[in-house]
Amino acid sequence: MSAEFEAFFTTFERPIFGYLWHLTGDEQAAQDLAQETFLRAWDHFSAISSHRDNGAWLFRVASNLALSYRRRRAHPVGAAMPIDTFDFAHSDPTGRVVEAEMVHHILMELPDRQRAVLILREVYGFQGQEMAEILNCSLDAVKMALWRARVQFRLHYLREDAP
Repeated sequence: MSAEFEAFFTTFERPIFGYLWHLTGDEQAAQDLAQETFLRAWDHFSAISSHRDNGAWLFRVASNLALSYRRRRAHPVGAAMPIDTFDFAHSDPTGRVVEAEMVHHILMELPDRQRAVLILREVYGFQGQEMAEILNCSLDAVKMALWRARVQFRLHYLREDAP
């Protein structure tokens, strides 16, 4: 079982860490939560290894851990940083880093579930039913959260990017 779990771990380590980092906004917390996710996978590996989509199970565990982590935190992770008016389309690499930072801060302003569905869809390419399974909610709830997340992200982005 250890060679099989090692292959499983190697396949999902980076995607799970990245997902958790996007959800928490904190690299150390993402590392800790990823370790906890894989510890739970190890404990249940004999059962989940037979699942058709054991990656969805893993993302669901990671989502639950991240959402619990966020609820326990007393304050949001960082505040949006002011950005001078800047034309990102004609920027140097530093400008792209600033834009990435702005996107990160906007994501952190979204409610937890909205942020989760937006990241699962736009970064990891999960479809509606997969996201519903990962987040343990209905497909309609996922669709509504995704719609709201896109609207809120757009509003925050335009507000931050306004001259």
